[in-house]
Amino acid sequence: MVIAIQRPVMFAISMVLAVVAVWFIGDRCLFLIGAIHTTGNVVDMVAENDSCECGKGCRYDCTRYQVQLSLQSVGAPSGLWISAGDARGFNRPAAEARYRIGQAVPMLFNPRNPAESYPNRAADLWRVPLMILLFQVMLMVGSFTPKRSWFG
Repeated sequence: MVIAIQRPVMFAISMVLAVVAVWFIGDRCLFLIGAIHTTGNVVDMVAENDSCECGKGCRYDCTRYQVQLSLQSVGAPSGLWISAGDARGFNRPAAEARYRIGQAVPMLFNPRNPAESYPNRAADLWRVPLMILLFQVMLMVGSFTPKRSWFG
């Protein structure tokens, strides 16, 4: 049984995304090889009302939190701001943020490019590469399915 490509444009886009995904994964692996582990202390927090998304066409009111970290390593960026999550609804209390003032946050940073810093959590390190890879797989699978007609 031979499986033929039904949608060549979709297949081509999926191959471009495959290259991008491999580049991102390689970049993160190289980052991890040279990254310095450190701890950041939360010194400030900002909360702002915003509109968050929960899927296609789904939006809700939310409060987004950002925290400022003071990293404890030589050469680490000073005054680094990172996301501390969000909470459903406007004007939510700071207690609903992922991090609180005074809390220690494990961090990784690139000593050659200190602005390249991530909380030492798998979700923060691998979210973008894995989302690109997932989208690439969906496009590739879709490129092998026959085109559907809306009118019969």
